Amino acid sequence: MDGFREKFGSSIAVITFLLVVLASFFIISNKDKNTELYSNGLSVDMDKGEVVSLEGPMEFYWKKLYTPTDFHQLNIEGADTLFFPDSWNGKIVNGKELQGKGFATFRTNLFFDSLQPMAILIDDYCNSFKLWINGELIAKAGRVGPTYASTKSVKVNSIAYFTPRKGSNEFVLQTANYDEKYGGFRQAFLIGAEDKIVQKRNDVHVIDTLVLGFLFTTFLYYLGLFIFVPSEKSLLYFSLLVFFIFLRQLLLGNAGIMNEWINTHVHFYLKITIASALASSWMVFFVFRSVFPKFLARKVFNIYCGLMLMFLVFTFIFPIYHVSVGMHYIQIVVLGSMTYIFYLALKTFTKADKEKRLIALGMILFLATVVLEALIFNRQISTEYILHYGLVVFIVFESYAFGVKLSKTYQQNVNLNKQLEFQNVNLQRLVDEKSNEIVEAKERELFSAMLQKSSADKFLLQLKDDLSKLNTDNSKAEKKLSDIMKSLELSVDDEEFGNHLLHFEKIHPHFFEVLQEQNPDLTQNELKLCAYLKLNLSYKDIANILHVQPESVRKAKSRMRRKMGLASDGQVHDYLLAIKTR
Repeated sequence: MDGFREKFGSSIAVITFLLVVLASFFIISNKDKNTELYSNGLSVDMDKGEVVSLEGPMEFYWKKLYTPTDFHQLNIEGADTLFFPDSWNGKIVNGKELQGKGFATFRTNLFFDSLQPMAILIDDYCNSFKLWINGELIAKAGRVGPTYASTKSVKVNSIAYFTPRKGSNEFVLQTANYDEKYGGFRQAFLIGAEDKIVQKRNDVHVIDTLVLGFLFTTFLYYLGLFIFVPSEKSLLYFSLLVFFIFLRQLLLGNAGIMNEWINTHVHFYLKITIASALASSWMVFFVFRSVFPKFLARKVFNIYCGLMLMFLVFTFIFPIYHVSVGMHYIQIVVLGSMTYIFYLALKTFTKADKEKRLIALGMILFLATVVLEALIFNRQISTEYILHYGLVVFIVFESYAFGVKLSKTYQQNVNLNKQLEFQNVNLQRLVDEKSNEIVEAKERELFSAMLQKSSADKFLLQLKDDLSKLNTDNSKAEKKLSDIMKSLELSVDDEEFGNHLLHFEKIHPHFFEVLQEQNPDLTQNELKLCAYLKLNLSYKDIANILHVQPESVRKAKSRMRRKMGLASDGQVHDYLLAIKTR
């Protein structure tokens, strides 16, 4: 039964991964209605008021920057045909295979079934272009030129407005690339009524802004959790993973927050987008190892960390074109490592608990977005960055998994704290009991010593009295008898009592200091009396120790009580017991 469950869990993970990838392709291939091929151009059907993707074969002029005027005044021939949008890398023109660096002109005729005011939405993360319709320059971005020095690429998110005319509408597009491995446009142009295009861009802007807010809030939330629970390293690594995803979305998305800075520092912007992708894959390793330390071998982890550091240094040191070319080889390492994580995530389904399985399933969702990212980077597919929304789904899923894990950990800590508190209470009770037993044993020992001394003193005093009653005419014997009585008097003194007081202070340290601080009028004899009462001695026992009558002890206690301001003799005992000496 357990084996069946393990296989079932692994199958669910694989199916989830494949469904995410297939669903992504479905979304990509069905996002907008496409233009249709016409006899000498592309037909734009606007009957239903939809936004249409401008896609189809166009005239392609490699290493030429033609304007509409050139087409009308010059006898231009020898056009090649290239599907738009697509990269021109690898295409054969004049018997030569094209590279990414270069410039070109696209041309076609557009046929509209509606002559209302229209607009074109042009979106690309890095490009340069000029666009004419019917001879009018309606949009441009960056600077298009025949050389690296004369070309400047920018992040493109433009709307071009125009009103089509009846019949054919000439479409001329110049573009140049010297910054990336792949040349050409990666995103289809969207054509529609002005209000539809503006609304579409506004919708994307709102969605991207919400996604950014969600990502940044998630980053701060998990970073805050780590600050409060620093032992959970997975929280730190997950927050960093979310931060790098946030940074990539901030740069590639259409929130427009940093567009001015991006277009001023386009090369640095491209490097940051690449570095954030590398750092995200790196953080996946950190998250996985922090959650599943037994599954990811330290040697593999260390090798990948070294490679990522090397790739990041390469990204920021070398020119952007070389970085773009190099990334197509680096991504092989990244995809290979993510495949390894995918394999390990499947293994966790057979051995990990429920919470960790959820985290592993979230990792599988992330790997699906990595596949999409690789396809987009290689211009195999074009998409309105839906992979970032897939990342949001991944973060939500992982947040739920971490929440379940933290909730379980928190409950375990609460239960453990309760057990520790209960054990501490019992331990403190045992300590107090043992301490009281030790104090009582020492008090009994002290009391026994006092009684022995009292009995010995009583016997010696009685002996002295008896000897003093003897009469003798022998002067030598009388002198001897006098010496013996003096010795007896010296034996009955307070020196031994002083030793008893030292022993008492060891049992009850600071007792006399506290008592004198609270009752500065007490005499030395009254302090001694308090010590006897602290030992819970009776009037008779105290009288025997002091060689007085019990009534004298009672009267001394009453006088002392009045100095203390206590109402009854019973309160004296409670007061003395209440003095804490430890």
